[in-house]
Amino acid sequence: MQHDGSSFTIHGTPISPGLAQGITHVHHNMLGLIDAPVDINQSQVEQELARLDLATASISGDLEVLATRVEKEIDSRLSEVFGAHHLMLNDPSLQQELRKEVVDNLLCASSAVKAVFLRWESRFLSLESQIAREKGDDMRDLSIRLRNALAGITVHPLDEIPQGCVLVASRLLPSDTVFLAHRAIAGVLIEHGSSGSHAALFVRQLGLPCISGIPDLMSTVPDATLALLDADAGTGYKNGWKG
Repeated sequence: MQHDGSSFTIHGTPISPGLAQGITHVHHNMLGLIDAPVDINQSQVEQELARLDLATASISGDLEVLATRVEKEIDSRLSEVFGAHHLMLNDPSLQQELRKEVVDNLLCASSAVKAVFLRWESRFLSLESQIAREKGDDMRDLSIRLRNALAGITVHPLDEIPQGCVLVASRLLPSDTVFLAHRAIAGVLIEHGSSGSHAALFVRQLGLPCISGIPDLMSTVPDATLALLDADAGTGYKNGWKG
């Protein structure tokens, strides 16, 4: 990051080429405090298992819809990502581990999802291969979708982002990118993410200029501020950004 008076420049890794200009829209996780760990008592176990089953069935259906939508609107090959998500979500080992967290550790369904998916995500991210790291992102994506369903969050936070904005996010997950297809946004800045991730494939297919790997992005770039992106060089510019 470089400062020059009121000007501010950030540097990252080019993910998808192009030039862009727009007003920043900083995207935060909607779960927030409602996602805090919650213990249950023995009498609540069956209720939490039922909630978990209902949320899993709901997200399974959503994934099938997403796969069809991506095949029609973006690219048939990328629709396979959500087919893989469907298989991962319904993996017997994963489902058994989720139920064990509820039954043995007396965690509510959302806390069980958070704990189990974090373990699986960490296992994948600890491996060297790009494919394994992509699966880590997939697990994070599924975890957020399940916990949103359990929390009663039915609207995706990117479903109503401003037209022509520069999206600023900690990371971009595959299901996030689907909601960008018809939003006519200008570009994307991401704090975490690799050029080989599923999300990177989506933004390139959509033709969205994107820069990733920007340290402290979420605490540096303010909301509702004009930004200029040179995603060919991996730089972003703004007068008045703080450091």
